[in-house]
Amino acid sequence: MQSKSLLILNMTAGLFVVFSTIAGTQEKSANVFFAHHSVIMKGDEILAVSWSPDGVKLAAGGTGTTVSVWNAVVGKEPVTFKGHKKWISSLSWSPDNKILASASLDGTVKLWDVSKGKEQATFKGHSGWVTSIAWSPDGKTLASAGNDKSVILWDAASGKKKVVIMANIVDGFWLSLGGMFLAWSPDGKILASGNSDKTVILWDAATGKEQIVLKGHKKAISSVCWSPDGKALVSASTDKTLILWDVTKGKEKSTLKGHTEPVTSVSWNPDGKTIASGAFDRSLIIWDASTGEVKSTLVEAHKAPVFSVSWNPNGRSLASGSTDGTVILWSVRNMR
Repeated sequence: MQSKSLLILNMTAGLFVVFSTIAGTQEKSANVFFAHHSVIMKGDEILAVSWSPDGVKLAAGGTGTTVSVWNAVVGKEPVTFKGHKKWISSLSWSPDNKILASASLDGTVKLWDVSKGKEQATFKGHSGWVTSIAWSPDGKTLASAGNDKSVILWDAASGKKKVVIMANIVDGFWLSLGGMFLAWSPDGKILASGNSDKTVILWDAATGKEQIVLKGHKKAISSVCWSPDGKALVSASTDKTLILWDVTKGKEKSTLKGHTEPVTSVSWNPDGKTIASGAFDRSLIIWDASTGEVKSTLVEAHKAPVFSVSWNPNGRSLASGSTDGTVILWSVRNMR
């Protein structure tokens, strides 16, 4: 993939922003993708990207120990947060845009006050890696999951444990690497976990009790995401597929096939009509959420596996992070 740089805006501490056009990518079906700029992080393989709820800031982290936050509107140099001792595995914003939570393989969850540029708190409770975090819609609870099979629901204000769930999932290779990946339902009543034992479990967020177990994947789950209306859920798996679930019936709606390697991340567009996914095959796919059909595929979107995708709340741009060390912002058009 070749890129033609238009303007270098900034360079500091090994981080710089390059506005560019992306050429040499192979796109199938409708002309949906258009790259308007890429953010390059030297030395870090990107494992997590996350847009702030107001769509202004973009956070990224990975194999370094630093979390970086960009103002995507102004284009200033990133604010960086340092404190973790190992890789950053997951990022989640508080609904009010003020606090960014980060999870790490060092076994901790940290809360960062973005406006002050300071660490606010550190939560310790997992005995292994923390692989996923998710903030409740009301901002009062932060959920974390790890490869120790536990899900902890933290009181975000006090840092105390509200609920601890010990999931009865099978030990194995994928548990040691990942564990569980979390997503809150839009109403905050259900917490979904995609698990290494090929299941998706829906938990009662108030009691921590198991409600429904969804089975259909052939290998470990790597990412889960709810539809904006809370009636459906999509899961991504190392079996190279995604599955759309009808949560109201507890049944599979359709299996989405298009990636040629394990799927690592999935994000549902806020408009409810489309789903984006990234995978080890370096591609990005936009899916029709109602039919499960492929709307567009961008082959070789990155030079290495795509590990994280995140829709901007405006529904018109998509961020993708890769182990090639880049975060690319894609303007997505023709989304009828």
